Amino acid sequence: MAITAAQTIQYPAVASVSFTYADLTSGTVEDLCQVPAGAVVIGGEIIVDTAWDSGTSDTLDIGDGDDDDRYTSTIINLQTATRTALTLTGYKYTETDTIDGTPTSAGTAATAGAARINIMYVVEDRGHEVQG
Repeated sequence: MAITAAQTIQYPAVASVSFTYADLTSGTVEDLCQVPAGAVVIGGEIIVDTAWDSGTSDTLDIGDGDDDDRYTSTIINLQTATRTALTLTGYKYTETDTIDGTPTSAGTAATAGAARINIMYVVEDRGHEVQG
């Protein structure tokens, strides 16, 4: 196959999900968004808008059904209001799956905390227009 100047291109899909401390249960895998077969995550971030306030710690791993921390090379500290980029792996989903968050809390229960996650992905063989 030769590379040609005219190519089918696609726009990235972006899933954006907001959640609070009340939406998460420590140690429970939470579905954040679904990705279709053929999807490759090409960008993403988690933004902690309001820091969690548990007595000791609040953390979050981002992954999927096969790898619970695929997108977090370092666990995310929810007790700091900041933006953390997801770790990109180039992994291509062979079937529909969910991007999951697994929270871990210690100490007294949180009474505050809000965050949002943005996940950008493309899907193999999908096209929106032809360029070239």
